[in-house]
Amino acid sequence: MPRQVVSKPTMATLRSFPVKKVFQAHRYRASRQAILSTLVSARAVKRVAYDFTVLRKQWVTRTAELSVARWKPASTCRQLYLLNNCPPFGVSTDVQQRVCNRDHICPYCRGRYLQEQFTKLETLLYGDPFLDNLLDSAVRIAWFRTEGWVKPPQCELSVATTPVFVRELLSHVRKHRQREAGLFDILGGPVQIAVYPESAQKRLGFVRAGVFIVAGTAWPQLEQLRNANKIGKVETLAPTRANLCKAFVAAFAYPSKLMTEPADLTATMLNALHGARLATCYSRGTASVTHCGNRTGVEPGQRNHRYGERRGRGEQGSRRRLLRQRAGKGARYWQHDPT
Repeated sequence: MPRQVVSKPTMATLRSFPVKKVFQAHRYRASRQAILSTLVSARAVKRVAYDFTVLRKQWVTRTAELSVARWKPASTCRQLYLLNNCPPFGVSTDVQQRVCNRDHICPYCRGRYLQEQFTKLETLLYGDPFLDNLLDSAVRIAWFRTEGWVKPPQCELSVATTPVFVRELLSHVRKHRQREAGLFDILGGPVQIAVYPESAQKRLGFVRAGVFIVAGTAWPQLEQLRNANKIGKVETLAPTRANLCKAFVAAFAYPSKLMTEPADLTATMLNALHGARLATCYSRGTASVTHCGNRTGVEPGQRNHRYGERRGRGEQGSRRRLLRQRAGKGARYWQHDPT
């Protein structure tokens, strides 16, 4: 019997993801609007299936350009197949497919990251994403978004000088990473940095944005945060799910220049950023959160902890027990839905 030859996956091998159901929870709506409103249409809420089809065409075209420009995660046919067929988010489909985990540029992985961070802030506000009773009325939602650029003296952006720009950017990120946490009495929240080349101005642009749950004592310090970090947009909102959705859409809108700037500059920038941490999630440690009746008090002077750091198993268990107590007896304890 002749041996069967299995063809390698190519760029033309695209899978179809028919949308069966569109999830309408706030975390799904916020992630879809943040991605689709800048890349496809501002009316992305009413025609989700069509907008995901348009987004897939844009993403496949962009990955092909980055593959030609020698972006390392798109260097082989199998890697390109994985990038092109990254599954959609916020919808239900029958197709099972691996994710590419390139959330800096992949709009699908970025949307899933926003869903996860939204659920963490819901847990801080309500104790459980399925509950509606606010745990502490003396908290607010604060979000900021600023656009900046990096241009070392006597240096213009090109394929050869892009690593120099990236090193300058990472130095700026490390310098300002915890300044907002030091000024605020932050209960928790993510900060994300999106980097993109600006070929017309010969520089490297970036967007620094974050959404925080802050205590009432931090409201007057907004001007300090604005002046210290030179932030353009800062706003506080009432602690509701609709306002949390509004803050996520305004802060974490996908930078469209990642899809439109020259592919050679973008590929060189992404290769130089490999392994860099451009997203930080701040959270109060378990020892600094006290449960008193229907209020959550945060002891002053406690240091902020970031998700991703190593913690003891006992501390993680105590945090889970605390969340169950805040959610109430018999309430459902949330687990991440990969869709």
